[in-house]
Amino acid sequence: MQKLTLPIAVLLVTPIISQQSYRIVDNDIVEGRGFRISQLKTIDWDDFANKPLRKPQVTLHVSKHHFPAGSAARKEIDKAVTMFNNTSGSTVRITVAGTDHKSKADLFDNNTSRNYFSYLDNTASGSFPCHNDGSTACSDDDDKGIDGWVMNACKYNRTYGWNSLGRKADHFVISVNTHCKDHASDITASDYPKADNIAHELAHAFGMGHADSWDSHQDFLSTMQGNMPTLSSFDKYYLRDIYPEETNTKKVELVVPNAIRVEYNNDIGYKNFYFNDDEGTSRKANPKELYLKDRYFWDCETNRSPVFWASYFNSGNKKIQSDKEVWSEIRLGKGTSKVNSSGNVVLSSQYHKGLEKGAQITWSQGVKVPQRSLSDLPFNRTLKLYFMVDTKNTFSEKSEDNNSINADLILRNTKADCSV
Repeated sequence: MQKLTLPIAVLLVTPIISQQSYRIVDNDIVEGRGFRISQLKTIDWDDFANKPLRKPQVTLHVSKHHFPAGSAARKEIDKAVTMFNNTSGSTVRITVAGTDHKSKADLFDNNTSRNYFSYLDNTASGSFPCHNDGSTACSDDDDKGIDGWVMNACKYNRTYGWNSLGRKADHFVISVNTHCKDHASDITASDYPKADNIAHELAHAFGMGHADSWDSHQDFLSTMQGNMPTLSSFDKYYLRDIYPEETNTKKVELVVPNAIRVEYNNDIGYKNFYFNDDEGTSRKANPKELYLKDRYFWDCETNRSPVFWASYFNSGNKKIQSDKEVWSEIRLGKGTSKVNSSGNVVLSSQYHKGLEKGAQITWSQGVKVPQRSLSDLPFNRTLKLYFMVDTKNTFSEKSEDNNSINADLILRNTKADCSV
């Protein structure tokens, strides 16, 4: 893996001045690195493979009762499956089929060869080979020796059995703890498993381990960190290497995820920030409110010039050649027009030449925002902060949902008006 700082051009469309980039998150100061690229060239993917599947073309049997075709709960499974099936250059293919609900004993029967996605009542008779039998807690408590879980991927080797030795796995069961989801007993409930969590468990099934077990490459985003509504370039290149497919189809896939992988300036290491609050965490990367003081806007939370963070990657299997420009911009607008509307104000615009396949960009920029640059935008109203990336400055790819992201932001007249 290489970490490079690319020579970039910062286009100051409005008179906005670059500042030192940092935010205070979880009471820790996190410094921005400006513009960082992480490459996948030197990764040994076998180091990340923990009992990968012997055959990557699988049928996933799901309960027709809990996840009937066409239901919102089933659509989350389908969405996660599509992430894997759309990974060009990989032989991974998942077909979803309905089946009757299976008991604990049926799921982990040594004589079955099916892959299941199912709710599991761990108090029922039978053995749960990948967690303590009887464990119903939804989270761990090390002090009390509680083995908590919400979802689990458990794999079977035809020679050694469940959760055992063997370099390959032959099939798997993804279990959902019935004691953690109302949906298990009430199919009208809305707390059914969501696509990002399902994708995380499917990645386990295909052999990926948790990110905190990696010896290196902690700076890459991955579904294994959770809260990722898409597979990252890291995830897709794992699938391409472990389950390779010869293909002549090459394409660029510029993707803007919600998650941003950030290194703390202490011994904590890397954590995920989020462009917006959709993931329900306290690590929101971008300002929620700006207030006016001395003809400039300041971050209500830090009382400093605002710092904007984002991330993007080329998860495709095609390199962007060095004669092509990759543009990225932060814009602020009323939220009533398209992301690339001329009515949105450009806060920061950058470009660089070319981008390797699999490369991941961490983008952070401190800016000094003068009042006059936002003179057409209203105070005390929810605006939209946009980040977008494209291979040219027209941002014509904005018809693709994964090329941009937005978050709420409010302008305040004074510091006293701030709610954060």
